[in-house]
Amino acid sequence: MSAGISDLNLVAPKLSRLHLHVLLNEHIDFLQRFIDQLRSLTVVFDAKESYNFYSLQPVGLHELVIDRRDKGMTKSERNASIAFFKRLHQLRRLELRVKFIDSVVLHTIADRLGQLLHLSLQVTEGTIELKHIANLTRLETLRIVAGRVNLQHVHLPALRSFELGSDELPGTYLEGIEGLMAFHRLRSLTLINVKIYPEVLQLTPTYSVERMVLAHYRRIDETHLQILVKRFPALRWLRISHCHGLYKREIDKLKRMLPDLAVAFDEVKSDRI
Repeated sequence: MSAGISDLNLVAPKLSRLHLHVLLNEHIDFLQRFIDQLRSLTVVFDAKESYNFYSLQPVGLHELVIDRRDKGMTKSERNASIAFFKRLHQLRRLELRVKFIDSVVLHTIADRLGQLLHLSLQVTEGTIELKHIANLTRLETLRIVAGRVNLQHVHLPALRSFELGSDELPGTYLEGIEGLMAFHRLRSLTLINVKIYPEVLQLTPTYSVERMVLAHYRRIDETHLQILVKRFPALRWLRISHCHGLYKREIDKLKRMLPDLAVAFDEVKSDRI
């Protein structure tokens, strides 16, 4: 929206979802007009400044996306942001795309959002330590995009779907991989170029995961694949997408070894990365 947004006399009584790019504080003032009726809000900050966003009262929000990829969530904004999230009593889905998240801020925010069902955290710098969201006992789906992720000291009893990594990163380094086996209700696991070998050899098999996606691995071989799959003996559906090092003959062999496993596979036609 343009910088002249304050001149608009917009009436939208049925507006419940809004996607807004923020360049000026004037845009936050515009958002204030509709904040009481919104159920879903996506805010993309095209400047590093958050203006007076955290002073809003979006008490009816069920879904919130905050995109501040050029700025981290730092201690300097802690008090304002904590007070903001404390007001979101009805929030069920949260997505944060930021440069980094200070661990104290993440812990304190999560402490105020025990009702969350869906969470996505995307950072370009630093480590995400899941122990800071360990109190989200109702969380059902989780997506983490970070260069490093630590699974130690966390138990999410309701978690059913977990996605790690991104094709936009050179790789995700996972610490405390045994934490995967602590999610006893986990049914779907997606790993996108997550560096877990040879740590996977140490895993005790879990019978919870039924669906798995492996995607955008720069290098994965047949042995690695077989070891990983055997750690999830209840697996019934596997998708392998854009993984260098695997070819049709390896997948056919896997199918013969595990005839009850349905495999979807697209072969990378070149080993050149």
